[in-house]
Amino acid sequence: MNKKWGHPNEEVTRCDEVWLENLKQREKEISEATELESLNVRGDFGSYKVMLQTEDIEGSQIEAHNNINPAYRVGIIKGILGEFSPREIIDVGCGLGFTTSVIKRLFPTSEVTGIDLSTDAIAYGEKHFVDCKFVAEAIDPSNTEKQYSADLICAFEFYPFTRTSQIEDHKNYLNYLMGWLNDGGRLVILQLWDNEESLSANYDELVNDFSEWQFMSYLMPFRRIGAIVQNRILAVLMSQLLRPILRALTGRKIGRNKIIIIKRV
Repeated sequence: MNKKWGHPNEEVTRCDEVWLENLKQREKEISEATELESLNVRGDFGSYKVMLQTEDIEGSQIEAHNNINPAYRVGIIKGILGEFSPREIIDVGCGLGFTTSVIKRLFPTSEVTGIDLSTDAIAYGEKHFVDCKFVAEAIDPSNTEKQYSADLICAFEFYPFTRTSQIEDHKNYLNYLMGWLNDGGRLVILQLWDNEESLSANYDELVNDFSEWQFMSYLMPFRRIGAIVQNRILAVLMSQLLRPILRALTGRKIGRNKIIIIKRV
C-alpha cells in the first residue's frame, strides 16, 4: 500500500506537570480510533497505529519516527561497550521495537525489554520480535512505585528526555533511569546533538551536578564511512573532515549524532 494518511500536524504540547497526562490522553485517543484515514501519521501514535494495521512503511511514514534499520548504530555502541556483558537490557521509548530486536541480536544472552507508551507500537513489537519482551507504559519519573532493574538502559531519541532543553526534566529522568541500574550498569543515550531543544543544551551542567557518575561521550561517524572504515576513531575523524565539505556542497548544516554513556561507579 502507498496511501498517504493524515491531516495537518497535531503535536502534544508540554505544559508543566500535565504534559505527560496530555500525552497519555492522546495515545488513548489514537489507540481507540477505528478510522485509519483520520489519523495523523506526522505524530508517533498515528504512525504506529497505521503501521500496525497496514504494514505500510511509506504510508505510515514510520521512517520519520523510528529507525527501522538500526544495526549500524547499535553495532557502534556495542563496540564502544567492549567486553561489557549485560544480563538485563531495557530499551526505553522503544517504538515499534526495531532497535530492541537488534539489541537482542547483538546481545543474544541478554534479556531485552522494550518499553513505550504506545499500545499500538508495543503490539507491533510483540507480533514481530518474539525474542524480546515488551511493556506498554509511560516512563514517568514521578512514578516512584514503578521501578525496573537493568545492567544496560538504551535511550535513543527518547521523548521528552532527549528532546527538551528543560534541565529539570533532564535531571529527573537521569535520576529515575539511573536508579534502575544495577551496580556497574550503564545508561546509553543516542541523539542528534546539534539541537538546542535537547540534552546537549545542559550536558556540561549535568556532568558537573552528577559528579558521582562517570559521563563519556562519543561522536557517531557517518554511516557510509563507518561501514567501510572499521576503526571508529578514524571513521569519526574522516567524518569531521568531510562535514564542512558536505555543508558547502549542499548548503545545509550536517548534524552530528552523539552517544553518551553514563556509568554507575
